[in-house]
Amino acid sequence: MSTTRTILICSGKGGVGKTTTTANLGIALARQGAKTVVLDADFGLRNLDLLLGLENRIVYTAQEVLAETCRLEQALVKHKQEPNLALLPAGNPRMLEWLKPKDMQAIVALLERQFDYVLIDCPAGIEDGFKNAAAAAREAVVITTPEVAAVRDADRVIGLLNTQGVQPVQLVLNRVRPKMMSNQEMLSVDDVTDILALPLLGLVFEDEQVIVSTNRGEPLTLSDSSSPAAQAYGNIAQRLQGEDVPLMDPSQARRGRRSPPSPFFLGEAGFRYPGRSRWSRGACSLHAPKPAPGALAHLPPQVSCRRTCTSPNPSQVQALQASSAFACASPPSPCSMHSFVQEQSKNNAFLSRQL
Repeated sequence: MSTTRTILICSGKGGVGKTTTTANLGIALARQGAKTVVLDADFGLRNLDLLLGLENRIVYTAQEVLAETCRLEQALVKHKQEPNLALLPAGNPRMLEWLKPKDMQAIVALLERQFDYVLIDCPAGIEDGFKNAAAAAREAVVITTPEVAAVRDADRVIGLLNTQGVQPVQLVLNRVRPKMMSNQEMLSVDDVTDILALPLLGLVFEDEQVIVSTNRGEPLTLSDSSSPAAQAYGNIAQRLQGEDVPLMDPSQARRGRRSPPSPFFLGEAGFRYPGRSRWSRGACSLHAPKPAPGALAHLPPQVSCRRTCTSPNPSQVQALQASSAFACASPPSPCSMHSFVQEQSKNNAFLSRQL
């Protein structure tokens, strides 16, 4: 019996990250030493070659392999930077008219002779494309996002996988936003796992670098190991190979990654002040009272008060009225605003270590 693991990457709903997960997971497994092939089973709308940056190197596809007009080795496209990874591209969309489950099983049987992992990028929906891809799979990873529509579609797919005897079925929760979860604006991790009743294989936090890497045709796991999403995909690959890697707790990363610098930085006294890139030294104005009406008339219109303290300090108010900068003589004392910035920095570092 073959020891190759044939894993279906599916979801039901489109746009939740199946192809992105397939590409990044394939790279991650290959970098960990496993001979891996990714099979694009979306014959109608293939995109896996684009995400891997291999679209210009395709000569033959799965269609020619089935028609026996080329050998499997001729159709496989080896990745330029990761020799342990290969792609078998989808064929012409007209294949959908005649492709049957037995055809997909024949393709996968050929791949299982040469590789340790076969990752099947399943098309969205539950129609013939899904049925053909699922017929060749031994196990499955369901991708979903913490949205009601995506979770409902995933639940439907899980039911179909169970009827076909695909086991085990595991869950990857993609595009997680800890802040929205903490504000109860998005389904929590527990909500999703309770509804779908699947073991959680991994969490992938929302990361803008995923979009950048997709447009470049360079998966994050290949080029950006510092990205939280890249580390999450790497952890998922390790768990697939049996390693015990702890899951990240979204509540410990509530504020997520640090956003790009704004043109307005938090200055002393809780004001947003243009051009201030750091906390200035000096007698901290954080404990000054709220300025009287008109006291900020000389400041640009974008500046707004962010905090009011109760400790009266008239001299600091006068200094504020007299200057457009906050000049002081000693380091600012700890307060809630400083603690917020320090805590945000700690959370960013913690997130990078744990994902």
